[in-house]
Amino acid sequence: MIVRAGVPLATLMPAIAQRMRQLKPSFALQFTEMKPLIRERLIAERTTAWLAGAFGVLAIVMVMVGLYGIIAYMVVNRRQEIGIRLSLGSTRSQIVMLVLRDSLRLLALGLLVGVPATALAMRAASALLFGLSPTDLATMAAATSLLAAAAGLAGSIPAWRASRVDPQVALRCE
Repeated sequence: MIVRAGVPLATLMPAIAQRMRQLKPSFALQFTEMKPLIRERLIAERTTAWLAGAFGVLAIVMVMVGLYGIIAYMVVNRRQEIGIRLSLGSTRSQIVMLVLRDSLRLLALGLLVGVPATALAMRAASALLFGLSPTDLATMAAATSLLAAAAGLAGSIPAWRASRVDPQVALRCE
């Protein structure tokens, strides 16, 4: 028999035991609280979810570091061009926009390839998704927005550094 109550089990046990002895004295009684049992059985799933979340955060950090490295490398290769642009009158904000535009191109290319690939992967893994449909637009939009923000942050540091380049030093370097 399962009893659902809003009071602690200890207050109900004597009344239930007395009533059950009146109805059927030969029944063996055992009282168990369900919440701790359910919590204990879900430990593995919760641990897996926490690990998946931690690996997701690690993946975002790796994406940001990788994008930062690529964009910083592109900026170093274009140092002379940036020096020429600055010496010809480009403003620092124009240089920032130049570098951010390149990082946005990388982001657009990644999204163009990644979103359809993710949709296919979610359909293939639909049996593993709990509470989500294979084409959950809110989750896809949130993940895309998070990656776009990570790309923007990763591109903003090299863009800021590129805008601070001294034109004389940039033109002297080869």
